[in-house]
Amino acid sequence: IQKYVCELLPGGTPAFWVDGLCIPEEGELRKMAIRKMGDTYKRALKVLVFDESIRTLCSPNNTPGENVFRISMCPWMQRVWTLQEALLAEELYFEFAEEIIVPAHALREAMMEERYDQYGFPTFKTIVVERLPIWGILGPRQQTYGFEEIVSLLVHRMTSKPSDEPLAIAGLLNVDTKKLDVDGKTDLESRLQALFLEVETFSAELLWTIYPRMEQSVGFRWAPASLTFVGELSRKNVPSVMANRYVFHGDAVCSSRGITTERVIPVLYFTDLHIAGDRHDP
Repeated sequence: IQKYVCELLPGGTPAFWVDGLCIPEEGELRKMAIRKMGDTYKRALKVLVFDESIRTLCSPNNTPGENVFRISMCPWMQRVWTLQEALLAEELYFEFAEEIIVPAHALREAMMEERYDQYGFPTFKTIVVERLPIWGILGPRQQTYGFEEIVSLLVHRMTSKPSDEPLAIAGLLNVDTKKLDVDGKTDLESRLQALFLEVETFSAELLWTIYPRMEQSVGFRWAPASLTFVGELSRKNVPSVMANRYVFHGDAVCSSRGITTERVIPVLYFTDLHIAGDRHDP
């Protein structure tokens, strides 16, 4: 690891952070380190992704599209905690086969170079890749991220401890993790409710998206019970969310009493419409 670090940051012997090595095992120290994960990655100059499937399957000999597809399906893309690694650091890198280090922006640039075919139309693989969460991760770093944008990038991600989900994304939304444990409650629903109150404003489209909700929580029956599948389901059920998934509307306001909006939204939406037969009634 030190060899790669010195390659990315030549001059001296720069320090590095690996979650599995650096997070203490002791209770209170462990909690403190986890709460500061957002700050850890915000201050990182570079983040290098070590993933066995990327190391095995990705190579400069592949097409850019092939490498991006393989990264999008790797275990690193399936963990909630790794999202902040991808978005908060100044620069993101991947280890390919034969110990080759590839910057994320180079992958995106290579994809853009082959975006159009000889007739000037977008290629099929480019259209598909740009609809995957990996495309947002390969993009330029941002100072802030909207709630809807983070949700769209959580698609297919999981965590072994569900109650960690709000902690893992709080730093991406500029929310202090200390504010998530209200009255000592550390379960998923309580932390999500605290997160929603801190974020406060959302896109009203969230109200009409189909997903499991906190049906027993007064004031939060509108809220998703988890954020890891909202992005995927919203794309299936509300096309405008997919079309504007990087636009933060902020036209609904959350409080402990519920959520309000003045936006007019269609209540009925038909995903499929089938017309059969040619009979006409008089």
